[in-house]
Amino acid sequence: QHVLFMGVEDGFLQSTPDLRKRVTREIRRIQPQLIITSSPDRYFGGNGYINHPDHRNAGIVTLESIFPATDNMMFFPELLDEGYLPHKIKQLYIMGDAQVDLKIDITEVFEQKIEAIICHKTQV
Repeated sequence: QHVLFMGVEDGFLQSTPDLRKRVTREIRRIQPQLIITSSPDRYFGGNGYINHPDHRNAGIVTLESIFPATDNMMFFPELLDEGYLPHKIKQLYIMGDAQVDLKIDITEVFEQKIEAIICHKTQV
């Protein structure tokens, strides 16, 4: 698997036309059937947790890239010249939403999750 970093400093992610175009380019390049993103409107979680602004803004950027830009050739027409054709997403999951309607048992990969969290230096 490949991880792509967009070069945005931690804590400063914002929905800009340039970032939306870059995300739209990647969605068109990869052509995923399913996208999972953060809830753009969830400010508070349980136990006094305040959701990180980058997580909310990642949700905003993703949603604004999916609609209207990803499957509409009128948005970012220069991407057509680069060979990135419109692509329609079949499924979209919003994580961290206030109304949970899907839970996934991660028992089998729990140790991997802990290892991943430890790698995220700003979260430990």
